[in-house]
Amino acid sequence: YMLKSFAVYSPDGRGKLYERFLTNGVLVARQKELNGLKETTKAIDDKIVEIFGEGNHILQVQKLCNDFNGASVTVKTKVNKFNIEKGEDEVIEQEHIEEINNGQALYIYAIAKMSDGMIKLNAMGIYQEQIDAITDTLDPKLIEFIDWSQDEYLPLLREKYNNTHIDLFGTQLDQIDKYFPLNIDRTSIPLEVDIEDKGNIFGLPTTATGAIIKRVYNKHAIDIKNSDAIETFINHIQSMEKWNAYAPVIKELNILNSDNTFKKHINRYIYNGAANQFKDMCAIAVGSYVPKGSTVEEAITTASKLYARSKIVLRINTALKQQLSLIQIIGEADAEFIARAIKNIANPLSFKWALDNLPLFEERWESRTGGDDRLSLKGETTEGKSKKIIDIINKASNKGMLPNAAIDLYVCGAMAKAM
Repeated sequence: YMLKSFAVYSPDGRGKLYERFLTNGVLVARQKELNGLKETTKAIDDKIVEIFGEGNHILQVQKLCNDFNGASVTVKTKVNKFNIEKGEDEVIEQEHIEEINNGQALYIYAIAKMSDGMIKLNAMGIYQEQIDAITDTLDPKLIEFIDWSQDEYLPLLREKYNNTHIDLFGTQLDQIDKYFPLNIDRTSIPLEVDIEDKGNIFGLPTTATGAIIKRVYNKHAIDIKNSDAIETFINHIQSMEKWNAYAPVIKELNILNSDNTFKKHINRYIYNGAANQFKDMCAIAVGSYVPKGSTVEEAITTASKLYARSKIVLRINTALKQQLSLIQIIGEADAEFIARAIKNIANPLSFKWALDNLPLFEERWESRTGGDDRLSLKGETTEGKSKKIIDIINKASNKGMLPNAAIDLYVCGAMAKAM
């Protein structure tokens, strides 16, 4: 909407900024991200089938990681305590035993193969003897999978991401032997607090991600309690695929948002404050910022979406109404277009063409919303039991929305292919 508002003198009502940053920018990046995730998911699932057998996929492996198999780790931590008699702080070493599940044990096994990971584990009092004991409790199939991810797949993905990194920065990504993402325990890092620093000043989106920032060797503790090897592996790939897709667009948007001439122009000719709002809209568009409302607002929004979906699900007449858009071809004077449209309408497989060729159309189909984000429950930020309930309702309503989504797919496929 804002990009269109900048193009008041453009004949098509959209303008060059719209075409560059939306049509050929954000939309292309989103499709690239989805394609990348599809490729990585297939590669991971194929490897899981090879190791664990037919019928297994990433969810089964994650469930296996949630099981406890008798593994535990003894962690040493240093805490500062004030000595009243001496009137000064003293560093006291404490030792505690943590029972860990398969996912946590597998994470320790993975990062121990990196020199940086081993340094951090040693600083926590976890040495090779403990690591060997933890490894003995693991299923050999889990070890085989994580070895493949470190020795073969992550290095393979690095080559892909490295090409983007060279294009953006002219330098190579760090190449770390046996690389695996490190989850640092931020609570263990000394940090001075300034109560006047509100921390809510929103800046520009960044082309950097935690996975590509140059690693600085230190002895900060690992967050073992909140580190599952499979979950960390998947999250790393998702963040890197997003970075690989969006970083070039973000770089160009940052250049645009940093241009004082551009900012002054839109503040003057659109409305005062448009530059700051446009910057925020850019951050939302590339997924680096999600506006947060109050809990009450989120609850009302979720309830409204559920009500709207409930009025649509399983109502065939609502789905059939969508076919009325097909009569629009009658108003077309182009006989060739009408002939193509009728041919595509008669061909039920036109939807396959739409899924294969229309940007983001597969995502539209899978969301079951017909492109209306107001019906989507995907971004709802409920937590705990409420989130589980919303997930169950979402799955059920997706089945109910199937007739509407199928007609939407059919109509859009037939008409888009004709065009």
